[in-house]
Amino acid sequence: MVASYGGAEALKRISLQAFEKEATVLVGRNGAGKTTFMNVVTGLQKPSSGKVYIQGYDVAKNMSQARHAITYCPQRDMIFADLTVWEHLLYIAAVKQVPLKSLRSAAQETLALVNLEEEAEVLSQDLKRGEMKRLSIGMAIIAKPQIVLIDEPTSGLDSTSTRNVWDILLHVRGASTLLLSTHDMTEADVVADRIVALTAGVGYKIRLAKSPCVPFQKTEVLSIVHKYVPGAEVLSDVSTQATIALHTVVSDGFDRLFRELESAGAQLGIRSIGLSVCTLKDIYLK
Repeated sequence: MVASYGGAEALKRISLQAFEKEATVLVGRNGAGKTTFMNVVTGLQKPSSGKVYIQGYDVAKNMSQARHAITYCPQRDMIFADLTVWEHLLYIAAVKQVPLKSLRSAAQETLALVNLEEEAEVLSQDLKRGEMKRLSIGMAIIAKPQIVLIDEPTSGLDSTSTRNVWDILLHVRGASTLLLSTHDMTEADVVADRIVALTAGVGYKIRLAKSPCVPFQKTEVLSIVHKYVPGAEVLSDVSTQATIALHTVVSDGFDRLFRELESAGAQLGIRSIGLSVCTLKDIYLK
């Protein structure tokens, strides 16, 4: 899937599968495309290319059927200032077509789950930041959807509020399929069954130690690498070492690439060559 704004690609060749009743967590720094991804999956934004399937339905062609299976909790809390916590839950339950006879029990169950029973009659405008987020998540899960999408659930929260939200997410994970975005690696570790990194920097990388005697020929080196891995780019270039991200986990052709780099190394300013794999730490350092 690709999503572009003008000439800039907000999402570049994203492909993933979320599994039933598991938590798939998208991690990436700010601007990595997490919110754009959520908007595309929910049909709020059309992809430039590619398809999204929810429960077998193509989102672009069968949006109404796909939306029956999902609920979305955006980063910004979408609440009504003059409604109480209890009124919010009753209203959303009705909108989500919870049976009339079950409205109150669904609201009561959700209040307990998000730990807002003491705040049931409080206006949402008077809630603390963490309480407001728990209400937003409660509104998303009250109808027991098959798929729950939550964008940056703990952004801006203190540590106590964050852990309260994690407790809710761990409960949701077992009851629904959860697709969550975050820039917090600790949050991903706590909540996720599977982690997806939204970055171009995942895959193999080449480390080139520079020769102290011959100037490093970055353009020529990259030209050779592109013959075998067209999508490669320079990840870092410092005084003694350059790192090239290959953006692939497929090693086909690497033997020929290394032979060519080694044979021309003296002229290119390369002292030695190493190969490793990009990690989540590399992603965040980048």
